[in-house]
Amino acid sequence: MISAIICDDHRLFAEAFANALQGQGVQATASSGPRETLAAIERSPVDRVVMNVSFPHASGLDAIRQIREAWPEIHVSCVGTDVPELLRSAMDAGAHAFLSKRRPLTELVQAVVDASWTVGCCPAPTATMTPARRDSAPRSYPSTARFLTNREREVLQLLAMAKSTERIATEMGISVTTTRGYIQAILEKLGVHSRVEAVTYAVRHSVVPEPSNALNRSDAELP
Repeated sequence: MISAIICDDHRLFAEAFANALQGQGVQATASSGPRETLAAIERSPVDRVVMNVSFPHASGLDAIRQIREAWPEIHVSCVGTDVPELLRSAMDAGAHAFLSKRRPLTELVQAVVDASWTVGCCPAPTATMTPARRDSAPRSYPSTARFLTNREREVLQLLAMAKSTERIATEMGISVTTTRGYIQAILEKLGVHSRVEAVTYAVRHSVVPEPSNALNRSDAELP
């Protein structure tokens, strides 16, 4: 069974969202703040977290970063109003998705259940950005690669250097499980299915430089 925590300063919204998820067979609970959410995950990790950004005495963005660093296997969505700056901040913090409160609750529930909005939003990023914002957005990377966190980029760089999962974990000073979580997040965000595809995509779009042996490795060492 999928488990989820809905963290929002509007308790009624969080409870309604959690109840709707329960109706879809998800073991969902409501939380009114990041600290409560982090404590709950410490006690029992979940599969999904939906986090608002603005709280009276805490930052939802900081909580998203902490979750992505400590539990990279958790699918994290940011929920709020579809303001371009908020969307960008959420993705920079490491959120897999941005869920707009302007969308029907049934749509948001399905997005959480499917965990399929890896670089998409409700609505999609381009739909929430004004033309001026789209024109001024960085163009050094394709849109999907822009949503990689710094740690994910570091892992991707090591993948491009044909490092094994265990070697990456050692060099970054993290566990193998955490490393696999980062690799899985990279595959989801780039929309690919293997390490070789991820490296090929990254090199082709200049997300990482091309090491001489990066694209000649087999795909034997899967995450």
